Amino acid sequence: MKPVFYLQVPFLGPFTFRDGVGFVGDLFLDPRTYIFSDNPVMYIVRPVEIVNDTSLTLGEYEDMKNSAIDPYVALRDVYYQYRENKVRQ
Repeated sequence: MKPVFYLQVPFLGPFTFRDGVGFVGDLFLDPRTYIFSDNPVMYIVRPVEIVNDTSLTLGEYEDMKNSAIDPYVALRDVYYQYRENKVRQ
């Protein structure tokens, strides 16, 4: 499936239609959703994972943003290439 649209979601990162459907499916298939459903730990674990992933790539994003004429288009193109590569693998 080719990318239908690109959406930059605050705190979650970039999404395409395929990623959005997969994200919702992952939420239902993630065991933490059922294990910690009544426990506030569930509301802490996922944001910590997101912040950790973001902090590891922050320098790369800043370099790309400074070198691009239009950072949104550059990030979208990089993300499309990244997802296409992941789908092929």
